[in-house]
Amino acid sequence: GGRGGRGGVGALGCRCRVSSWEVQTCTGTPGQADYRCQTSRYVCQDGYDGATGNVGQDGQPGRDGQLRLVNQLEPLQPENLVQTVPLPRLTAEPLWLSRNLWAPSAGANALLAPGSRVNDSYWEYTGRVEGAIRLDWQAARPLPSLAAASMTAAIQEDGGLSATFSDDIWAEYTTQRHGQAMTVIVTNAVRSQDATRLAWGGLQSNGPALKAIVLDLAGESAYLDTQFRVTLKTSTDDPRDDRRPRYTTVYEGTLTANQVTLASNRFELALGQLPLEGHTLRPGTYAILDITATRSLGANSAQQSLSWQGQI
Repeated sequence: GGRGGRGGVGALGCRCRVSSWEVQTCTGTPGQADYRCQTSRYVCQDGYDGATGNVGQDGQPGRDGQLRLVNQLEPLQPENLVQTVPLPRLTAEPLWLSRNLWAPSAGANALLAPGSRVNDSYWEYTGRVEGAIRLDWQAARPLPSLAAASMTAAIQEDGGLSATFSDDIWAEYTTQRHGQAMTVIVTNAVRSQDATRLAWGGLQSNGPALKAIVLDLAGESAYLDTQFRVTLKTSTDDPRDDRRPRYTTVYEGTLTANQVTLASNRFELALGQLPLEGHTLRPGTYAILDITATRSLGANSAQQSLSWQGQI
């Protein structure tokens, strides 16, 4: 390694041309009662000279070179190990991936001319694997509406192929392998941000017919699996009184399929059908309702919470 450089000489500190001075500041009108003057005194001190820098450290010895042996006359073809491409491109043409294969070995110095010095461990080229990935779009949603989404494809040393969708899309898919080619068959897909666009829609009816309404603002409920977990608390106290009302949890659990109705993009949660005492949800009761919606598609899942507090 190289020798460390010498430290630089510190610069001279600044010098004051005037060591002290006074400045008078006046307000008001001369000759009038509001006229006032104030004198401020300022002092300048010479700056300190800079310190000389330290001598730099010597560099470390370099490492031995690494040998890669290609025992053939033809030059190696370029690799394409990993690539990210827009989804529409994969439906138009397959994406070809490739990887050069190397095996570790020892005794590199014995292969070279006397006096040569390299790392004795080396890599020897043993061959190449290739594969192609294509996309078969069978989802109801048109692919152009998801044109911003992409897929990252990769090839492994054993020739295995993998495909990962970008975070802005949820996809339900299967894969089929035929020789060197793998086809990704998408049967359902939504934008990931649309999975958590639920909104509170209010309460409807009363008694056994009482329902909580949850709206799907993105309109994706036909493509997503949605489960609701609710926590319902009620109070016999009146929040308008001076003291803070005390709420009691009367139900907590995941709603069954027959307790949830989907009409277009509107969920109706049958609160009136919960196993509660008859007077629990009578009109005028003060309540707190916490809803946790779990939405999933394929291997993707997300939760969204909604809360309501008021009088039934």
